[in-house]
Amino acid sequence: MNIFRQIVLFVGILLMGCALQAQNVEFIADWHPGDVFKYNVSKIVQKDNAIDTLNYTMVMTVVDSTEEKYHIKMVYDGLYNNPILDTLLGGKLNQKDYEMLQTVYYSTTDVGEVIGIDNADTLISYILKFSDALMSSVGDEDGKVMSFLKNLYTKDYILSGVYKEIPMLHTALGYAWPLNKPVKGKTKVDNNLSGGYIDAMTYQTIEEYDPESQFCRLRIHTEFNKKQLKKLVAQLMSSVGTSTKELKDFRMSIVDEGVYEYIAYPGIPLRIDNSRGRLVTSKTETSGKIERYIITLNQP
Repeated sequence: MNIFRQIVLFVGILLMGCALQAQNVEFIADWHPGDVFKYNVSKIVQKDNAIDTLNYTMVMTVVDSTEEKYHIKMVYDGLYNNPILDTLLGGKLNQKDYEMLQTVYYSTTDVGEVIGIDNADTLISYILKFSDALMSSVGDEDGKVMSFLKNLYTKDYILSGVYKEIPMLHTALGYAWPLNKPVKGKTKVDNNLSGGYIDAMTYQTIEEYDPESQFCRLRIHTEFNKKQLKKLVAQLMSSVGTSTKELKDFRMSIVDEGVYEYIAYPGIPLRIDNSRGRLVTSKTETSGKIERYIITLNQP
């Protein structure tokens, strides 16, 4: 961390409690090369009445740091190489392929906000290899799905849509959140369907804060713009050659609910519980899906 940030943080700590009504909680990373944080992850997907759970781990290692950046290595274990996929792919990917898919190098600012994935080009090539093997197994005779995926998998998309756990861990880092005042406002959310962003309304509240231990629990509720969602789905259907005539009575809503527990300084995520609920309705049917990630620090 640069000296200016250190001075600002130090002065802020000295003044804690003197102006409680105006106090902000700053989430600032102060990590060192060699720091290692291991996380247990449960991904729970509920679609209508069916529930599937996948458990895996993530090991976050601070590789290097400068006054402007942190360089981080994140290694997944169990995200891709699970028995169901192995059987489906029929041995078309080897252990090296899985290892490459599960090793992410990325950079953050000096306060822990994610900048981007450093080895994105390598990851995209392996993701497309994985996707091609998968499509060959389940069927994509005209190649439309693979053509769509090749356009979809950009550097920004794989961060928000593939390695979702990384931005979740860094959600609060680099920001100051008001302690005694819930915040409501407009925001833009990563579009995991086709890339880019979607307008949304967000509601943010600090539920608990201990200035001595720096423990903080933050809740963020986000509602996506429904008109943009409908337009987006129509564009996606057209891109794969599907008729959009039935979209007149189509409705889609997406709501994110996240609870984030940190040691605000030095910026250590302790537990993340993030869920995205999607509800699709038409004249004849209704379908719902909830994708939930529970990420827990696995160390004292």
